[in-house]
Formats: sequence, C-alpha cells, structure tokens
Amino acid sequence: RLTARGLEWRLGSRLQAPTPALALDSSLLLALTHVQTGEMVATAELSLRPRDGRLPAEFAVPPLFLLHSAGLAPYLCNLAVRRGFRRRRIARRLLSSCERLVSSEWQQSELYLHVDLLNQAAAALYRSEGYEPLPGFDRAA
Repeated sequence: RLTARGLEWRLGSRLQAPTPALALDSSLLLALTHVQTGEMVATAELSLRPRDGRLPAEFAVPPLFLLHSAGLAPYLCNLAVRRGFRRRRIARRLLSSCERLVSSEWQQSELYLHVDLLNQAAAALYRSEGYEPLPGFDRAA
C-alpha cells in the first residue's frame, strides 16, 4: 500500500494519462496488474540518469539538461513486487523485460540501478543477474 501511494505521489498524472512523450521527458513506468482483480502486483521505472551513479534531487531539472561529463544512461528504480506475490520470479522477469526494452527499444547496452544493501533479497537478485557495484561509488556515498 505504501509503495502504491509513493508511486502515485511520484508519478502523479502520468498514471492517469500516460503518453510516450511523458516517458521520454521523465521516466517510463512498467506495471503488472493481476488479471482477475486488477490490483497492482509489480512495478519498475526506467529513466535516463547520470552514468556515474549520482542521483539528482527529487525535483531536479529534467535529465535532458543534466548533460555533464559522465553522460546519461538508462536507470532502473522502483522495482517492487507486492508482498503476497513475492518468490514467484516476478521481479526477475520484470528486470529481464526492462533489460530487453533498454536493449531493443533504447539501443543501450547498460542499465544502472541503486539497491539498499540491507534489502538482501534485492541485492542477491541483482548479483545473480550479473549486476556489479559502480567503482568507487560506495566509498563516495
């Protein structure tokens, strides 16, 4: 419930009237809903962010204007699976879908993300899928 409210606050009108133009300017939300109940089961958000792992402030200038030496790269955030649906490989399949979208539609070979290291299940998922820490990022954080 908290995740859904957080996404609603963060994504606002994009949930009510999504368009490709909004996704290109800010971020693209992928959401899985239960076929029978319509309830949100899982989400993931893709956007362009600085390649060096720095996160802009919540209300930062749009990524188009964040061109600095590190450049921009596809960034994954808010990958979440509703508690009752976990341990069914949904997160792994959603991650795979995001990777395919970034590769085939955005024609990019890299995908960046942040993970709370206290979230052992998420950290294990990303490690098992070949994700590696950014060099020097943990020391700087």
